Formats: sequence, C-alpha cells, structure tokens
Amino acid sequence: MRRYLWLLPLLFSLSLGAALALVPPGGRSSPGEVVKIAEGVYFRHGEIATEGHCNNGFVVFKEFVLAIDANFPSGAEACLRDIRKVTDKPVRFVFDTHHHGDHAYGNPVWLRNGAIPVAHEGVLREMARLEPGRWRDSMNRADVKATGLDAPLPPMITFHDRLVLDDGTMRVELFHLGAAHTRGDGFAYLPREKILFTGDVVVNGAFNFMGDGSTESWVEVIRNLERLAVDTLAPGHGDLGGKDLLAGQRGFIESLRKGVGEAIAKGLPPGEIAAAVSIPEPFGKWVGRSLDGQVGKVRSELLGLELPLELERLGLRPGPAPASKEKPRKIIYAGDSAAAQELEAVAGGAKVLALASDEEILREVADADAVIGKITPEIVAAGKRLRWVHSLSAGVEQYLGVGDSRTPGIEALKSRPEVVLTNGRRCHGPNIADQVFAYLLAFTRGVKRAIEARAAPPPSTEGVGGGNGREADLDLWKASGGGPIPRIDLTGKTLLVIGQGGIGSEVALRAKAFGMKVLATDPDVPDDLRGAEVHPPADLTRLLPAADVVVIACPLTPKTRGLFGAAQFAAMKPGAYFINVARGRVMDPDALVEALRGGKVRAAGLDVTEPEPLPDSSPLWKLENVIITPHSAGDSDGSKRRVRLLVRENVRRFALGEPLLNVVDKEKGY
Repeated sequence: MRRYLWLLPLLFSLSLGAALALVPPGGRSSPGEVVKIAEGVYFRHGEIATEGHCNNGFVVFKEFVLAIDANFPSGAEACLRDIRKVTDKPVRFVFDTHHHGDHAYGNPVWLRNGAIPVAHEGVLREMARLEPGRWRDSMNRADVKATGLDAPLPPMITFHDRLVLDDGTMRVELFHLGAAHTRGDGFAYLPREKILFTGDVVVNGAFNFMGDGSTESWVEVIRNLERLAVDTLAPGHGDLGGKDLLAGQRGFIESLRKGVGEAIAKGLPPGEIAAAVSIPEPFGKWVGRSLDGQVGKVRSELLGLELPLELERLGLRPGPAPASKEKPRKIIYAGDSAAAQELEAVAGGAKVLALASDEEILREVADADAVIGKITPEIVAAGKRLRWVHSLSAGVEQYLGVGDSRTPGIEALKSRPEVVLTNGRRCHGPNIADQVFAYLLAFTRGVKRAIEARAAPPPSTEGVGGGNGREADLDLWKASGGGPIPRIDLTGKTLLVIGQGGIGSEVALRAKAFGMKVLATDPDVPDDLRGAEVHPPADLTRLLPAADVVVIACPLTPKTRGLFGAAQFAAMKPGAYFINVARGRVMDPDALVEALRGGKVRAAGLDVTEPEPLPDSSPLWKLENVIITPHSAGDSDGSKRRVRLLVRENVRRFALGEPLLNVVDKEKGY
C-alpha cells in the first residue's frame, strides 16, 4: 500500500449536485440511471453507448459505502457523483469483480477519494499477466491517459475464497468460485436481501467477451451460483434481472460449446464454424457481433490450442525451448491411435505415429523429432534427429542415473544437450495427495482396524447368553488386541512434507483444509506456498520433533537417496505418523521397521518400498501398523486426463517452437 500513499493527499469531496432520480424497484433502467434495489442497496446502469462503462453497484453501511466495480476512470467519477447524491458517508472500499478495463481501471479515482480497491487474488495474477500492455492500449481514452499512470492500480486487499463485510446493519459476502469470464472473477452477495452482483460472469444481453476465461469452468461456476437464493441479479452489463439470468447465461455457453463441438466433429474449417453454430431460443439475446470471437475461443479450448485451465491450476513452469526452431515433421507417441489423432490436430502439420512396441519405434525413430512415453537407450541412440523426449511419469532417475549405481541412466540422453527431457510432474499430485490422506485417515479414524476386525472370522457364539451372539458382535467394534479403536483429530496437528513440489503442494492444500499446520522442506521456495511454511532441506532434523505427520514427497536424487534413516526417525516426535509416496530408496527400510516396533513411529503408509515388489520376507508385511500399496498412488482417472492434456499442450508448443512445460534439469534430476 505504501507505493500509493502519494494519492491520499488528493482526497476531495464531490459536489452533491442535483438530487438523484431513482428508478422504482422492479422498473427498467436506462444507461446512467440508478435503481434502488433494497434499503441501502443500489444498482447503477452503465453508459454503454457513450463511454463503454460497465454497471456499478453500491451498498450503504452504517459508517461507510462499498462500491462494486471500479469502471473506467470516467465511470468511477460518474458513479461517485451518484453515490454523493444518495449519501454523504465515505466510500471506503471498491470491489473489482474482475480485471478488465471497464471494471478495474477506475481504481486510481476511487483511491483518490479514500476507497481501497478489493478483489479476488486472481485479479492480481491477471494484471501481472496482461498489464501494462492493455492499459497502454487504452491510452487513447482521455480518462485513462489523465490518470498519469503507466499501469493500472492493482487491488490492495485480496482474498482467496471469501471476504465478508458485516457491520450489523448490512452484510455483503465477496467470494470466488473459479475461473469463468476471467481467472479472477468475484461476486458480491447480500444473503438477507437475496441480491447478487455478478460482474461479467452474467450479463443481460450480447456483451460477452470470452478471451480471458474458460467456458468449461464458466458453466460450472454458474451452476454453483444457481444454488444461491437470488431474487434480484445485478449483471455486469445490461438491465437488472432475476435468477433466470443465470440459467440463460449458462444455456448460451452450453449451446455455444455444443455447436462448436459438433462443427469440429464434422471437420468444418475454422472460418465456417460460426455460420454453422445455431443458438436456440431463449438464449439468442446473448448472441452479438462477438460471436466469431466466441466461437474461436471455444474452438481453441476444445482442440487444445491454448493452455487448459486444469493444467494452469497445477502451476507448471515452462523451461527452455528446444534449441532448433525447425518445425517438426514426425512425432512418435507410445500410445493409442485416438490420442495420436488428437495430438496431430495441434502438431502444426507434423505426423504423429502411435506405436506400441520398442521394435516399431526403433524402425521409425531415425528421422523423428520427438518421442513421447517411451525412453530407452536404444531409442535415444537411434533417434539422430531427436530434440524432445517426454516421460509420462514424474520420476526420471532411471533415465538420468541419479538414483544410484544400479540405474546408470541413458548416456546418449545425458550427453546430448539438444535433446530436451520433460516429465509428468504435478500431473499426479492431486491423486497422490489424496492417497496420503487415505493412509492418514485410515490410521487416525481407526478405519484400518475396523476393516480388519470385520474381515476376521466371526467369533463363536457358543455359550453366549440367549444364543443371539450380541456379546460376540461387540468384539467386532474393538481393535484387534483388545481396547477401543483410537480416533485422533487432525485439526491442530502439524504435518511436515519433504518436497514442496507438485505432490507436496497438493498435500499442503489438503492439510490446511483439515485445519493442520503445514511445514515443508524444499531447496526452492515455490510461487504458491499452499499455506505451507517452507524451510531449506538443512532444517529437516530441527523440524522433525514438531511434526505429528511426516510425508516424503521429494524426487530421488543423489541428495535425497537415503535421506531418511535411523537418525531422522530418532528425531521424530514419539507416536508420529510416517508416509512415503516418493521413492523407496529415500528411506532406510530397516530403520523404519525399528521405529515402528519401538513405537517411535505410530504407523506408516507406504506406496513405495525398496525393493519393489517388496519380498514376502520383509518384516514390514508382519507389522499391523503399516499399510502397503503397490506403487499405485499415481494412478487415477484425473491423472490420466492431466497427463494427456500436458502431452497435448507440449506438442502444441513444440510445433510452434515455444518453451515446453516441465523441462527436467538433467544435472539436478528433476
């Protein structure tokens, strides 16, 4: 905020002017008019034709006013004048429903008048992504140029999910439901009055710009809005309406996506799709001159010609582009032909061959530009033109030889800097994090013991009074070995995750939802901490005594091989839980057995072991406080979809010579 203190001395009050002509509740408004929706709640119809303004709203609290949507600077000034005609209370906050010129560029005007801009945190990210370019493009507007700023003023207060303003007289809930019109859409809801301000997620007429959003997610966001009790809906553009506007806006987007999808399936060229799309009534009023752009946006989403929102949420980072910008001619995909056809649609004219066996790949790889999903020493050596190879899994130690001497790696891959290696990291993070909590809840809620008790043969009922087996049945509700099954709250406990990458960050996100404190170690501090307190790896021993749960989620590298041994288990808090979803060679299995037998570790969940498969002779099989799964945490319907989307996105980037996602540092091994 200090950066903008220079604006505060410019506070001034606008003249109250003539009394405001209010449109009666329920009446239709014209641009520039104000409707009193409820006591203290007002809707200002934007001046679309003359200034390109959006609609505004304002809510009068006991001591201050909340304005909704900053507008362009001239729209902000006009809205301020109208507010002054209603009340002399100061405007303390202005809520940017999203980042677009007509909804956020007026922030400097509001700040000069004492109002602090508020928005969902996605608005900050949108500004970082899109500005100052769009601001400079708007300098042809006199009101934007008059601010004297070279970039828009970002919101000073942001929220992640929800922010509530409630002074006992008025209550306004500001919240975010996901990407829709933009990545940072926010809503203002008055639950008592059943009034919803939507920004441009919902409009009343042909005002939809879709270039910064996700039409797939947009539909889901509106479905969630439809669960609210809404009598009056204040859209971002157009006149006031009722809850039916939600269904109308959703129906238009669904019809648009359906029509474009059918046109693509028929093989229509891009220029003919808009004419082929028919939007049925009653959704026709949302169709305007921007239909060509809307069709192009939906086509890009459906074909994967832009980064899918699901991948964007994972926080994948682009690495260096392949050194050669030559357009690829042949890409080999170790998978099914249907997926290869999908890849070919974004490959810029390159042929994508679906080949299953090593023998088939070796016959074709000599002149191939890339191989996806199959990396062997023979394939890399034979691929003289290779510039890119992709591992579907996150772990790449077997290709680079960073695990130990038993996996020396592929020398041709390590020695050829022109061959870029990418992997599937972060694609498996959500489902592996789910598995972490499957282990943890099985232990802390007594689920493991309850399942085992029920699976055991029923005890004999002979001699039990009445012969009804009631006393014997009660034994099934006790832990094996006697005594009640322990149940432990996760709320308030501390979880330490080793490795704050794709898996660790998802673990942290879930742990915070359970009310846990999250500590993490990682050599790099991630951009999105997910609520974790991140420390350097050297702090591990110092942090272990504080952790009720320890989760291993780091890659296998020379620095992490054997990371967890007797000394680390000894440093853990007595009775802590231990979970490993990384690699078996990160831990010493003998030391784990001793920690489990001695009670230092209460229970362990292992998706990875050393070796794999774990031999029958391993004492881990005999310990009741251990859950072992066969390296299956990485498998799920969602991870398969994310892997497919990542491959498609990287094929698109490879064809255009753009930096690929998930580029592996061959020296670090991840």
